[in-house]
Amino acid sequence: MSRQGVRRKQALFYAAEMNAHSLERLTLENDLRSAIERDQLLLYYQPQLNLRRGEIIGMEALLRWQHPVRGLVSPMEFIPLAEETGLIVPIGEWVCAPPASRTGRGRRRDCPPWQWL
Repeated sequence: MSRQGVRRKQALFYAAEMNAHSLERLTLENDLRSAIERDQLLLYYQPQLNLRRGEIIGMEALLRWQHPVRGLVSPMEFIPLAEETGLIVPIGEWVCAPPASRTGRGRRRDCPPWQWL
């Protein structure tokens, strides 16, 4: 029997969990859109060190999302969603923007550049 014939005879069942998962995903997507607009994304800069020379040789930007209800949302949860929905583009633009334009406030005078939040 061909694969097509097998597919026609398959039975698909509905589970309430499927609806709950879809609703949760849609809610998260809408919340992520709002997070970009409402300045709920955070960048933490982690220095990359050359331990032999004792020097900072670079920085790694770590993106976090401070959700008003859920608290910190794991990047493992929202980055794949952002990639699938195209929201990764405005997030990338936000990440690459200068800190003053990103947060509406300038760099604090007492913080080195790698501590901008």
